Amino acid sequence: MRSIVVFYLTLLFPYLLFSNTIHDLNLTQAEKAFITEKRAITYVYDPDWAPFEWENGINQHVGMIADILKLIEQRSGLTFQADHSTSWVEAIEKLSSGTVDMASTMTMTESRKQYLNFTHNTLFTVPYVFVSVKGENYSNGFKALTNKKLAVVKDYAIDGIIKKNYPDYNFLTVHNIQDGFLQLLNREIDVFLINQATAEYEINKNAYTQLGIAYKTDHPLDLRVAVLKTYPPEALSIIDKTIKTITKEEFQKIYKKWFSLQEESMQVHNIVFTKEERQWMLKHKNINFTGDPNWLPIEGFTKEGEYIGIIADLLEVVEKRTQLHFNKIPTETWEESLSLLKNGSVDMLTETTDSTLTSEHLFTEPFLPNPIVVIMQEGSPYIDSLRQLKSKSIVVIKDYGYVQKIKAKYPNHNFHEVANIQEGLSSVAEGKYDVMIATMALATYSIRTMQLNSIRVVGKTDFKTEIGFAVSHEYAPLVGILNKAIESIDEQTKQKILDKWVTQDYVEKIDYTLIWQITVVALLIILGTLFWSWRLKKEIARRIILERKLAEANKQITDSIEFASIIQQAFVPEQEELNSYFEEEFAIWQPRDIVGGDIYFFDQLTNKNRALLMVIDCTGHGVPGAFVTMLVKALSRNLISYINQNEEEVSPAKLLAVFNRSLKHLLKQHDKSSLSNAGFDAAIIYIDKETSTLRYAGANIPLFYTDDQKIKTIKVDRHSIGYKTSDPNFIFTDHQLEFNETMQFYITSDGYLDQNGGEKGFPMGKKRFIKLLEENIGQTMKEQQNTLEHAFDTWSGNEERNDDVTVVGFRCKGAER
Repeated sequence: MRSIVVFYLTLLFPYLLFSNTIHDLNLTQAEKAFITEKRAITYVYDPDWAPFEWENGINQHVGMIADILKLIEQRSGLTFQADHSTSWVEAIEKLSSGTVDMASTMTMTESRKQYLNFTHNTLFTVPYVFVSVKGENYSNGFKALTNKKLAVVKDYAIDGIIKKNYPDYNFLTVHNIQDGFLQLLNREIDVFLINQATAEYEINKNAYTQLGIAYKTDHPLDLRVAVLKTYPPEALSIIDKTIKTITKEEFQKIYKKWFSLQEESMQVHNIVFTKEERQWMLKHKNINFTGDPNWLPIEGFTKEGEYIGIIADLLEVVEKRTQLHFNKIPTETWEESLSLLKNGSVDMLTETTDSTLTSEHLFTEPFLPNPIVVIMQEGSPYIDSLRQLKSKSIVVIKDYGYVQKIKAKYPNHNFHEVANIQEGLSSVAEGKYDVMIATMALATYSIRTMQLNSIRVVGKTDFKTEIGFAVSHEYAPLVGILNKAIESIDEQTKQKILDKWVTQDYVEKIDYTLIWQITVVALLIILGTLFWSWRLKKEIARRIILERKLAEANKQITDSIEFASIIQQAFVPEQEELNSYFEEEFAIWQPRDIVGGDIYFFDQLTNKNRALLMVIDCTGHGVPGAFVTMLVKALSRNLISYINQNEEEVSPAKLLAVFNRSLKHLLKQHDKSSLSNAGFDAAIIYIDKETSTLRYAGANIPLFYTDDQKIKTIKVDRHSIGYKTSDPNFIFTDHQLEFNETMQFYITSDGYLDQNGGEKGFPMGKKRFIKLLEENIGQTMKEQQNTLEHAFDTWSGNEERNDDVTVVGFRCKGAER
């Protein structure tokens, strides 16, 4: 990701060749006299604008701009003195009031030119970009912002430019960059407009893996040095001349320092260990390790003792590159993990580098930054300082490394300790405490997995943790080995691990409430059936009464099943839903009995250009099959809800895998000894009209489509869903096609293909079905439906219906661009 910025960040340091040396500035007598005065030029800067510049927490100006000012000082003899501000708004006020002499860098605007002079040479030119939640489409730029909320940082130059050029759009201002990203994470805004360098830097630094750059605008960020018009003009001219001497290579060095870029030719996997380190690893191949059992997505232990999380995946890479093996020792609590390290039962554990353990153990270099954030109930105001929380009750996690530093800085605050993140978040959601302070990754992950919709992250503190490994003194050489191994892990591998733990809960989290509600209804129907059967058997001795009771029982059973049919039909998509999305479509749905085991679902997602179509063929037909369709509907409803809430990238193959594991777990069909053996075959299609792409995965149900007046078939995965013989770890296959409005798509359950008939009573078969489609490609979808129904009835003749029948066909047009 960082390398992308290199190509988009256009460097406009004029690189001129002179006959004299590059340090000869050709100064005038007036300019030389100004330098001789040794006057300190006071300047303001943006305290929150990484990677360009920011305040590092101890009143120091750092970043790329700060390094350039130092270079200008060394080369020109000028002296700069930073005046620290708490915000860019405050810095602008100081500059406009004449309290300071200069701005380290800013964009030139007409209003600023009234009281400032700007360097002729531009330091940087960077495009402004849209940052949004991944998966959202803003390819049409500002035209795509209708009914959307876009935010810019207050008093940034782009604020005025946007309001002037786009007066009809809904623009908001935010307090600072962190505020903008937090509002985006909390879905309070849809788009954050910021320069690309800052966007890439913040997303990378804070592991905002759910965010991405959605659009690059035509509005550039041009940065120059600005000096008050009332200040001696020699200062600006000296600065301008010095900027001319800075070479592209010198800028690249500064840039790499702050982005920690590695040369593309660097072989990161080729780790150079010393002779002593290699000998040590040969003698210590097994390292006893433990971590926090309740710190996902960072790390955790499952009930079975399996170590999982971001750190677990990083250690797996380290094992491959060092040949060391880490014995993961499960624990129940963080206190137990600390105890194991202190008594020597383990050799290392994961810990924040600001921990009290630093006085007792060795630590690796930090490798995973994690800001400390404030969590409060929905509707709470933005918090930019813990000073605002003096009157609040604050809950923190006991024995976490950063807690003591926070307590030391705010000794008069009302702190309370809890054992884990779940207890803390629940107490805030229930109103027991006002605030919780925790790390960003742990807080956002736990709020999502616990489904606590009444609380949210409302601000960042001036604290952050950096995660490393605490190592016992007896294993001192391990520190250097770990540092080298972790440093060798490239950004792509790290990003892949982070993405995994952002999306993994998507395929595992299921709300079973609706499932059990439907199960109860279905069981009542079945129990009603059993009750009436029992009544019939009891009356069998009385033949006349038996007939009357049998008719009554039959009516009760039929009424119950017909009521179940009403419920099942409610699951079938309304014709208007299909008509509003597809250019043309048809659906044949014919249960063999009153209810059936076939069903199809259609759902438009939050982005109305995207939709999911599912065709399901469950075990058997009649009441048993219908019962399974209800369970499938409950599972699908939860998955669709999760996709809409989290804007996840949709993979039909992953959805099939979820259905497979969930149904096996729900019906306790873990092995061949299980009492039940229910399941289904399925085809899932994800359609994106904006990109004119279709993604399909099938479990024994193929997809047919037209290509040059011929019918083609996409190969299915021959693996059914949920049966006790189904492999819970089976990986289904995604197939992707680009479609146009002439292409036609068809899905059918096996009820149509397996129906016996014809002169010899053979099944219809796939070949006849394909031939039937090819002969009628030119018909409308409605005409094709009539043709397929007539052909099916003709083929069946007097043969008994074998199974439920479902056939769906559609033609789709891409969205207008």
